[in-house]
Amino acid sequence: MRTIIQQLEDEKDALEARVRAVDAALAALGDGSAPVKTRGRRRMTPAEREAVSKRMKKSWAKRKRQMGANKK
Repeated sequence: MRTIIQQLEDEKDALEARVRAVDAALAALGDGSAPVKTRGRRRMTPAEREAVSKRMKKSWAKRKRQMGANKK
């Protein structure tokens, strides 16, 4: 029983050391109040939207033709 208790105490000490290391790393990085740059979604111009629309309509028409040929 004493062996198990000693192992658990050793594991607790190791975990506490890791927590202290993480705390030190976080402190080194600062308080986190710096703004984080995120990659936002790029907006499409109306011309780009129209081009995508035409490509997709062409793609859907091609798929519809292929599906019709496969049904025969």
